[in-house]
Amino acid sequence: MKFSSILRGLVLTAALLILGTEAYAQLPVRTRSLQLLGATSGTLTQAAAASTTSYQVNWPAANFWTAGAQTSVLMGDATAATDVNLRWRLVTNDLIDGIGVANEIAFFQDANTIISSPNFTIDAPAARIAVGVSGTAGTIRVWSSGGAFYSDITTNVGANTSWNFVDYGTAGPFNIVGTANTGVANQIIRMNSAGDPVWVDDPFYNAQRGLADPTDGSFSFAVAVTGTPDATDLIMVTSVDITGTPTGNILTVSAVAANSFTVSASGPFTGTERISWLWIPIP
Repeated sequence: MKFSSILRGLVLTAALLILGTEAYAQLPVRTRSLQLLGATSGTLTQAAAASTTSYQVNWPAANFWTAGAQTSVLMGDATAATDVNLRWRLVTNDLIDGIGVANEIAFFQDANTIISSPNFTIDAPAARIAVGVSGTAGTIRVWSSGGAFYSDITTNVGANTSWNFVDYGTAGPFNIVGTANTGVANQIIRMNSAGDPVWVDDPFYNAQRGLADPTDGSFSFAVAVTGTPDATDLIMVTSVDITGTPTGNILTVSAVAANSFTVSASGPFTGTERISWLWIPIP
């Protein structure tokens, strides 16, 4: 046999061996578990469930790295019942991350980070939301319907208080009237000519009334009061008889002085006659 024939046979055999090896390498590998050996120690094992519905997992074609430090997770999109495409999703830009604390209401710190604060909490069993915390005052800001202005609602109470809105029997809307200051003792809110609420003295707070027993046979009597009536005050006087018999006596206020006003009668006061009086100071 010629040497050239032997050489051609060896070349043909090598070619067939290479083709066979390449074809075998492209055949699927079937095994219950795949073990990856660590460079120095340890084994990482991937295993299928005992009873597995057949499907295919396709890995991403490239890694997730972009310029700068990045964090990413591997997610799967099921494009068919037997096909899952894995892809990288950047946590920094795409996914929501963050942590919170029990009973604190979560909110977005930036586009994809959720945090919470002790200044904004919820008591779910009591159905109560709190803005602020002990030592830190809370504020609720409400913008106007046009969006140009807002109103900040705060409180500076010296003790715990509660507000209860009663049923007014109608749907409203209702108006809350407020003033620029807190007023002083014995004042009430009154609308002035411009329609603005202002504090004024309560005219009925200092009102006084009584039943005086005038001197029998006299035509005038000084009724004692606390304060000094003036010409703008309202003083009402009426003659009554304790027996129920009309007296027919006409009474008028004839004079005012410090701590008293004088009542004059058209006829003499009788022993059973009394003066019913009411004094309302007008501020």
